[in-house]
Amino acid sequence: MEATFTKELANGSFSKKVQDMATQHPAFKRIAPFIRTPVNILDDTLAHTPFIANCTRSYRDAIAKGGRDAMLARAKVGLGSLVWLTAGMAAVNGNLTGGGPSNAKAREALLETGWRPYSLKVGNKYVSYDRIEPFGSILGIAGDFVDITAALQEDKRASEDPELSQYVTQLSSAMVFSLFKNLSSKSYTQGISELLSAIDNPEALAG
Repeated sequence: MEATFTKELANGSFSKKVQDMATQHPAFKRIAPFIRTPVNILDDTLAHTPFIANCTRSYRDAIAKGGRDAMLARAKVGLGSLVWLTAGMAAVNGNLTGGGPSNAKAREALLETGWRPYSLKVGNKYVSYDRIEPFGSILGIAGDFVDITAALQEDKRASEDPELSQYVTQLSSAMVFSLFKNLSSKSYTQGISELLSAIDNPEALAG
C-alpha cells in the first residue's frame, strides 16, 4: 500500500486534466493542490472494492504486468473484501455508524443520545474512523449504505404495492448515493467542491 496519497496523478487521466486546468487558470490556482489527495484516496478505495476494482484500468494493467503488480492488486481486493464484509456486519449490528439521518431534528435527537457519525462503537463510546484512509471511506460508505437501505425498507413497508424491481433499483441507487454522501463529508474534498462551484460561478472565486 502506498505510504502517501499525494503521488502525482496519472498522465492522460481525467483527474490529471482537471488538475492541470485548475493550475493553469488563475481563478483556480489556490484550490489546485487539494485535488490530488482526494482523487488518490478515491482510487485506492476503489482498488480495495471487490467487483468495482476488477473493472478499473489500473487493476487490469496490474494484472497484465504480472509479478508484484498483479499480486498487490489482488491482495488489495482480498483485503478490501474482508473490510467491506466486516464493516457491513458491524453497521447492521449498530457498532458502526454512517452519516446518520439528513433530517435536522432527527439527527439532533440522535446526537443527544451520545451517538456520533462515522464512528465505531466501542462499549458505550464512539471512536471516529473518518481519517483512517482508505479504510475510513470503506467503513463510511458501508455505514451510509446500511442507513439508506434501512430507510428504503421502511418506505417499502409503508407502500401498499411495493415492486421488487423498483426496490432493486432503489438499492442500487443507495449504493451510489452512499458513496457520494461519504465523499462529501470529507474535509479533503473541499477543494473539488470549490472547483465545481467555481466552474458554476467563476466570478465568485475570482473575487
